[in-house]
Amino acid sequence: MPQILQVKRGDIIVQKQDYGFWSVIKILEVDVRRDGTRTAHCLVYDELPVRPDVAALQNADFLAAHSPTDAADFEYHWELIGNEPPSMDELERYHSYLEQTDPAKYKSVMRKCAQAAKDHFCLGYEAEQKGDKDAAVAEYTKAIDLWPSLYQAVNNRAVIYMERGDYELALREFEIALKIQPDNGVMFYSKGECCLRIGEKLAEKARAKLDKSAEIFAEGRTRFPEQREYFEESLKKVEAIRRDGI
Repeated sequence: MPQILQVKRGDIIVQKQDYGFWSVIKILEVDVRRDGTRTAHCLVYDELPVRPDVAALQNADFLAAHSPTDAADFEYHWELIGNEPPSMDELERYHSYLEQTDPAKYKSVMRKCAQAAKDHFCLGYEAEQKGDKDAAVAEYTKAIDLWPSLYQAVNNRAVIYMERGDYELALREFEIALKIQPDNGVMFYSKGECCLRIGEKLAEKARAKLDKSAEIFAEGRTRFPEQREYFEESLKKVEAIRRDGI
């Protein structure tokens, strides 16, 4: 007798269709009705020509962002390939559905999401204080996935990226945080600091290229005396750029 699949939150399931393509569904949440039957709130991906793994779904398109389905429909002929907690982006349509159909449950779910986000933020902060920056980033990321407007987590993750020298990524994070909290002076300063560091790196690269061009022009006026005046003219341009402080 085939095994019954009881889907749960975060399950990713697949089924091969008769025409060869694969149906792929992620379970966002499962509700139990009063009569004991279960409703699976599904995120439905576009069908794929080959059997996917979880990693292959990172860039996959959605066919439906929220589709309530009787969970019993998945008990047979579906295969579980993994489980990943749904992000807030993935849950957006489900939450909109709850807001319209069950306001009380919607408020309860939002409170739980906010509390879980705060819990992950606190774990991230503790890890950061202990010097475990990788664990801190992981916890801040979980907090942001649950509650994208938790700007403190976005800011703290950006600070770690700055400390690692990844100023481009840190800059993007500070810009996101400032959209949520535009009057935060510390984050605004950090955004400027990222721009400065990026500018310094670009200037350093520019100076290296400028030095290389000077070497080429200097060598060229000796090797190619018939074009000497052109090489010397370009050398003068390099010196002028250097005098301007670039």
